[in-house]
Amino acid sequence: MKYSLVKDLINIETNKDISHGYLYGSVGVNDEEYIFNNLSSELNLTISECDDEEIKITKELSNKERYHYEDGYFVYSRKLPIYGDIRFSVEKNDLGLIIKYGKNYRRYSEIMLFQHDLPERIASIFSYWSLIERNLLSLHCSAANINDRTVLIFAPPDTGKTQTVMNLVTKSGWKFISDDIAITDGVNLYSVPYTRSGVWEWDNKRRKKRNHPISKRTIKSRVYDYIYDKYNGDIENRTELISKITDVFIIERGVDGLDKLTTKDSLNILYSMNSLEFHNISTKHLWYASSLANFYNMFDLKANELNLLEKTIQSANNIYKLNCENPNDFYARIEEIIKNND
Repeated sequence: MKYSLVKDLINIETNKDISHGYLYGSVGVNDEEYIFNNLSSELNLTISECDDEEIKITKELSNKERYHYEDGYFVYSRKLPIYGDIRFSVEKNDLGLIIKYGKNYRRYSEIMLFQHDLPERIASIFSYWSLIERNLLSLHCSAANINDRTVLIFAPPDTGKTQTVMNLVTKSGWKFISDDIAITDGVNLYSVPYTRSGVWEWDNKRRKKRNHPISKRTIKSRVYDYIYDKYNGDIENRTELISKITDVFIIERGVDGLDKLTTKDSLNILYSMNSLEFHNISTKHLWYASSLANFYNMFDLKANELNLLEKTIQSANNIYKLNCENPNDFYARIEEIIKNND
């Protein structure tokens, strides 16, 4: 089963349904819309489930050891009283990443969600790092386009960036790019429409159909699916896959106000906001294991991450900090500002 989750950037192959919400969006209601047979991709990712014992290690680990590593390959392994061996492995080669996880690890990670990342979440971390290695940065933002203006919207959690982009698309006729994650080379913005932002829903029927883990019984509807339904599948005319960045908005709730920021002023704010999304529970341990397995030069990776973000900010014509007391006002204010600066 193959999916293009970010068209022409990430190609995913898996032997399982991918849980809605991770892996840069995963699959959703209309799976067939996301399958691309002839794909030229920057990053190939294979993620598969197997019995834990099928993930081999060449030496016995002590009770305190968790990782076995070789050049270009490592295994996480742990023996537990109830679950037995829990394991996952990551292999990196010139074509991309191969991630295998055991059934016991999957079950354990679903219960111990705040101590062990789900397999899809681990894959998301490595996708983030591998894209940086290819000079592509993932941004935790929503985005929309009108005419030749592409607007990035950053915000603290639960501020309203998803609702803002929804309003811009459905009320003001903008083209949809992303509601939670987008990818950039520093100049161009690539759409990642299949992400997990949206209104929380309790949907056991959907959970069963999509093989959602226990931790995702409540799921988020997506702007992409809402637009797909609203316009009877006419998604191509409502989305923009690749565009040039022109404007950046940092939105926050508070007393109404607008400030124009410099590159220096905005860099620290956006770096902090971006890091919160992509640095997860296992990041420190995976960073360590990846270094020992010679996956990446982590210092170079971090430097490139910062350089790509700075390049992205510099490519924008305008950077704004926008405050609104009512989150429903953000889209109208953004629309007004863009019109006034045409």
